Amino acid sequence: MKKTFLTVLAFSLAGSIANAQFWGFQPQPQDPSDPYTITAGETSMTIDAGRGAKIMSYKYGETEILSQRTFPNQFGSTFWTSPQVEWNWPPVQEYDSRKYTVEKNGDKLVMTSQLSEKLPFRIIKEFVPDSKEGIITINYTIKNEGEAAREVAPWEVTRVLNGGLIFFDAPVESISPAGLMPFTSEDGVCWLVPDENRENRKINADGKGWLAYADNGLLLVKKFTDLKGDLKPAPGESEIQVYINSGKTYIEIENQGAYTMLQPGETLTWTVVWKLMPLKTEAVPSRELAKQARPARKVSILGDSYSTFKGVNPDGYAPFYPDAHNDVKEESQTWWSLYNEAMGYTLEVNDSWGGTTICNTGYFHRNVAGSSFNSRLWKLGNPDIIFVFGGTNDAWANAPLGEYKYSDISKEDCNTLRPAIAYMLDALARIYPEATVYAILNSELKEEVNESFREICSHCGVQLIELHDIEKQNGHPSINGMKAICDQLLEAIK
Repeated sequence: MKKTFLTVLAFSLAGSIANAQFWGFQPQPQDPSDPYTITAGETSMTIDAGRGAKIMSYKYGETEILSQRTFPNQFGSTFWTSPQVEWNWPPVQEYDSRKYTVEKNGDKLVMTSQLSEKLPFRIIKEFVPDSKEGIITINYTIKNEGEAAREVAPWEVTRVLNGGLIFFDAPVESISPAGLMPFTSEDGVCWLVPDENRENRKINADGKGWLAYADNGLLLVKKFTDLKGDLKPAPGESEIQVYINSGKTYIEIENQGAYTMLQPGETLTWTVVWKLMPLKTEAVPSRELAKQARPARKVSILGDSYSTFKGVNPDGYAPFYPDAHNDVKEESQTWWSLYNEAMGYTLEVNDSWGGTTICNTGYFHRNVAGSSFNSRLWKLGNPDIIFVFGGTNDAWANAPLGEYKYSDISKEDCNTLRPAIAYMLDALARIYPEATVYAILNSELKEEVNESFREICSHCGVQLIELHDIEKQNGHPSINGMKAICDQLLEAIK
């Protein structure tokens, strides 16, 4: 949040109202009926309709997670429109501090702002508790009540005490300005233990649709739409922002939605899901803490026998596991089950078929177009992550390599390995544009096969994970081999 700060501030209790007015806040008469409290399981949220429909409190049992500092703008959670350049500072009073009307529908609350004098928008906040899941869903709606089309983005600003741990999915090198705050990176997650620097600081980051804060034995997680593809933040803004006030006073953990053109009368609705829960581990950077906070991403697999397990793969497929001559007897012992457990992910589809090749040429040079990887590309559901674990049977069957080719690939071209790999990776990108694709390559394959994968994956922008030192029984990963695959994936994917 861009703010203008006084160089010297010397406040007295008697001057608090005057100071509030200086900062642009007009004190509102407090109606004792204005605060509303909703509950979801062990959590409770209090929203003050008389003061901008701010979230004043969010508790697990009797333990508070939000800042309760009484200085005019250091507490609770509020909502603004973005970009800030359109209103500068102070915040628009109709949205941030003035009275909202209230409608109650069972446990659900709907609060509606006054129409702003500065901007043509009306804000509607809908609070929906879910006691079974222990979550509170907030639907923020922005309505354009002006006479002209306007672009706008939603912006939630949540104030917490400086003393906890802030973290979210993002490469640390993507945070700007670089080096402004002491972020560290582990398992693809950015971690911030705030310091007591006597400067006001703010960073921008492109996250993955969630933001977390851990303190006082509790974990607060906010989940929202990830801004990717055509979804972009407002100019000069970002999906995730962290603002640290000078000294050890308070922090704002902020999240924004997509910049959207609204015609007169049109609305946009943006959803943020809040969850507050006891910590399962210490409030220090760790895979276990990231796992507790992360949304459960969905994993699909396109593979051969190395990724099979009876009862998991589609009907009619030929699974290898379990096998009498291999010690992997339980689904939980497979590489993909171990990986999902470590990361807190879920299995979407495991489209793995024993003995299958990527290209249409199988063992004994038979045409296997009906079972090849490229015949099964459309069966992976709606994944966030796709693992392609193949090439082993292509190598063992001595399938022809063919030539490197990246366009106008015909069915006949896919009788050879190199064009088939290129076709597969291109098709996966087109069919599942929101998913991240990783290619896994078995150990101990022919070098010409290895080099083919390296070249094509590099060309297609797909990360290739080349396995090594994989213990095998009956030609397939053992329990130790499965664990080694999982460990190497965890190491390679950051």
